[in-house]
Amino acid sequence: RVIRSSLFSWEKPVCLIYCFLAPMVLAGALGNMMDRLIYGYVIDTFDFVLIHYPIFNLADSYIVIAVIAFAVLVVFRKGYFEELEALMARPKEPYDG
Repeated sequence: RVIRSSLFSWEKPVCLIYCFLAPMVLAGALGNMMDRLIYGYVIDTFDFVLIHYPIFNLADSYIVIAVIAFAVLVVFRKGYFEELEALMARPKEPYDG
């Protein structure tokens, strides 16, 4: 059985944001994977010595920014908690297999 959601519809501008964020996660993961396959380790490019921040690269930044944006959009969108409560309160249907 498919649970239909109003989250993904092309009429909503939020879907366009999701369609932008998903490739960011994929690009970050592929960038790190290519470094790992080619060099055997991930090359970190940004090192802020003055503030002793962890070293990271652009692929790491893409992944972190996109995942945080995904979380914010999903959790704080209108009706998220109401849909979740309705889904949890719904009686379980027998599996027809």
